[in-house]
Amino acid sequence: MQVTLEIAELQDAETILRINTDAFNKDSRELGNGGNGGPPGYNRIQHIKDKITNALAYKILLNDTTVGWFYLEQTSPTSVQFCSFAIDPPYQNKGYGMATLRMLDEVLPPGTKKVTLQVPRYGRKYIQMYDKAGFWLVDDTTRDFLLDFEKRIIEK
Repeated sequence: MQVTLEIAELQDAETILRINTDAFNKDSRELGNGGNGGPPGYNRIQHIKDKITNALAYKILLNDTTVGWFYLEQTSPTSVQFCSFAIDPPYQNKGYGMATLRMLDEVLPPGTKKVTLQVPRYGRKYIQMYDKAGFWLVDDTTRDFLLDFEKRIIEK
């Protein structure tokens, strides 16, 4: 089975909303406070539509099935933030997230030299995955809730 990335379109918003809500709620329930939760707007259709329209949003496909998504926000001319990375719970722990991270460099805007991301402290299980994908924990002492990761991009 082949994982591919495609630009998300507004017609994908409902599917992405369901995946995003299910994935973040699952993590929050199992790893966090025991209740539902996620980043601001994670469970609102307008937020998803805004990101599809105004950021560089990708859907993660397994064959022709959308199994996840993420978006990139330009934070400087040479930096992007990797946001709302979500894999649909039935497809988690099967390598699709790692496959996506390995393809990330292929979809970065030209001139990108740094990618950042944030993970809630309760998401420590993801540190190994991000580490394998070339990200490193920048500092885990400055924030109460979030861990900051960074990856430097080497031009080929």
